[in-house]
Amino acid sequence: MRIALINVQCLEGNNIVPPMGLLMVAAQLERDGHSIRAFDIDPDEEDIISSVTAFDPSIIGLGFLTNTYDKAKRLLAKLKRSLPRSKTVLGGAHSSSVPLETFKNLRPDYLIAGEGEITMSRLCKALERDITSDLSNLDGLYYWRNEAVSFTGPPVPIEHLDELPFPARRLLDFERYLTSPGIMRGYAMDKMTTIITSRGCPYPCSFCASNKVFGRKIRNRSVKNVIAEIRLLSAEYGIKGFYICDDLFTSNSKWVLSFCEALLKEPVKYRWACQSRVDTLSSGLARSMGESGCAQIDFGVESGSTSTLEKLNKKTLNDNVVSLFRMLREAGIRSCATFIIGNPDETEKDIEDTYGLAKSLKADFTVFYYSTPYPGTSLHTMALDKGWLDDKTPYSSGWNHRQACLPLMDAGIGRERLAALRRSMQNHFYFRNYFNIRNLIFLCSVFYSSLLHPSGTIKAVTTFFPVGRLDDLVEGLLINHRRHINIRAMSTLDHR
Repeated sequence: MRIALINVQCLEGNNIVPPMGLLMVAAQLERDGHSIRAFDIDPDEEDIISSVTAFDPSIIGLGFLTNTYDKAKRLLAKLKRSLPRSKTVLGGAHSSSVPLETFKNLRPDYLIAGEGEITMSRLCKALERDITSDLSNLDGLYYWRNEAVSFTGPPVPIEHLDELPFPARRLLDFERYLTSPGIMRGYAMDKMTTIITSRGCPYPCSFCASNKVFGRKIRNRSVKNVIAEIRLLSAEYGIKGFYICDDLFTSNSKWVLSFCEALLKEPVKYRWACQSRVDTLSSGLARSMGESGCAQIDFGVESGSTSTLEKLNKKTLNDNVVSLFRMLREAGIRSCATFIIGNPDETEKDIEDTYGLAKSLKADFTVFYYSTPYPGTSLHTMALDKGWLDDKTPYSSGWNHRQACLPLMDAGIGRERLAALRRSMQNHFYFRNYFNIRNLIFLCSVFYSSLLHPSGTIKAVTTFFPVGRLDDLVEGLLINHRRHINIRAMSTLDHR
């Protein structure tokens, strides 16, 4: 069968993270013998209806986040009108977080909650053979039966990840994901991409819905399997580095040490980065990671207030966090610290404590996000119960904890005041975040793009002034730069 898979993205400054979930589903379907077309687009920036229609797929899969829900809704309606015979299947983070609500509101033919590779594979086989009368053996599937919603039961996480094929990256113009500044924040680097070595996270943080997709149990791929994928990426795309997208890469120190030992034996000396928690990294483990090429570790520190950490159900303390960041500097590993403000019952004193901690850590990159009650999280339930969030707030680009001008949730301090606090704190770290010797060449290229495309530069500046947050200016200039790269790439293709 012909199957079109679409990731609905939102054009952002450094939006070069490939849609790994979609590419892994695509690889599984290709293994099954299907013909696949993959799209990773912002439908408000690029019209793909004609391309999808020309492909004439039997099945259309659509994945999206909460902040692209409205884009996905409009795109799905257009696809249904243009291809009324094609079956539509929804998946991804938002669909998994609030599956029943999404299924009823968007009314696709099917919705898959949780990890999609196996269920999508089995669904496509059933559709190809026209045996859809009984789909009860497909985990996490919503579908219509006699105009009523049927659900096959909770999704079951895939236990043996090595059995899955590597992501089908070649289905996209993958070179555009490998351009500078790359994925490591504050560390400009080309030829860097993402890999996933494990799934699942056991921690119950109130603001996170990752478990709705990947479950609580951590499942690791084998070191051998991960190294094989890295070698393939090196051979096919000449990658110089990679970012490990696992929720908690350092959860299994024995596995990480084996991985570091394997990397040291590789002929290519990769630079890589990952995410960790402040309570799962020892000095010995950090030293081994640094020796194997780890350039940066990202931490969700979240708050400098113990009471706020308790409200977030973070299950961490900040007793040793300053010494942890000092240890990373001594090991030659960069650090990224992210914080959340506007949390439940948080006071300005709590935010001052967070700001003080952020300055004392001296991280190489520091970011402050708004506390955003994403659907499927306990924070979302709390926000609705306490009236911090209007239950009629539509899902749109406003559900973006990184770029939103004002927070969605007002837990007491006030939206305007919270925006002012965030602006002041974030601007303090502006030069430390972006301006270093390593980034000089990339910064010059952004400046060059700004001169070549003045309309985008003017838009970036006009977006910055009402808010006054310097990161907004950076985001706007990066969007302009990204468009310049895409235009140049299309020009190159036209001349081939």
